[in-house]
Amino acid sequence: RYFQNQNYSKELDIITTEDYENIDCFTALKFKICGQPKLSDDLEEEKRKIFCYAKTPLNDTCDEHMRILKTLFCALTGLPSCEREGQHWDLIGFQGTDPATDLRDLGMLGLLQMLYMLDLHSGFCKELHKLSQDKKQNFPFAATSLNMTRICLEILREGKLTAELCKVGCVFTVAHDTYCALFFLLFQQWKSKELTILQYNDVQRLIEKRGKADPISLLKAFRREAEKAGKFHKI
Repeated sequence: RYFQNQNYSKELDIITTEDYENIDCFTALKFKICGQPKLSDDLEEEKRKIFCYAKTPLNDTCDEHMRILKTLFCALTGLPSCEREGQHWDLIGFQGTDPATDLRDLGMLGLLQMLYMLDLHSGFCKELHKLSQDKKQNFPFAATSLNMTRICLEILREGKLTAELCKVGCVFTVAHDTYCALFFLLFQQWKSKELTILQYNDVQRLIEKRGKADPISLLKAFRREAEKAGKFHKI
């Protein structure tokens, strides 16, 4: 709620909420024949806000920003506290000593989507982080998470979630679930095929390709697994 109530007048001037230039031929033809479902004014506003979150940088003077950052670190590592900067951030997969550097392109949305997964699918999130720390199968958790957020935004821009937004009636829920579904696909691929960092770029390309080709099927598969596993608390 804190983020929904902020003033985003500056961010609204620099966001792009639609981009159909790179959509596949099938989607382009579908849009041409059937047209795009129209979002309500409320959903359009939500959609704009989620892109504004991605343009909101981590602010050291904002208590809410710092609370989210430290909550993620402590929940995933089990440690009681952490300094704002330092090598310890690589424990949750940030690439340097300052998470703000990694968040440069996706802003607070990158942290909010991680927090959503931790809150609603804590078992899955912790299992995913545990896998990222494996001696043989390790990968940068936070950096990978941010890439899932990037893909999610691109899918949203390309209009491939519009019908789902109208059906569910909440942009935030659909966008965050899409992020989780992308990460779940990566988890399945990484764990079942015993992948290592040598295959990291290949699997990232696979996730993006499959996610953009049919995000609704990914969403349905993720939701089935979430329901079956009690929102992953029993994984």
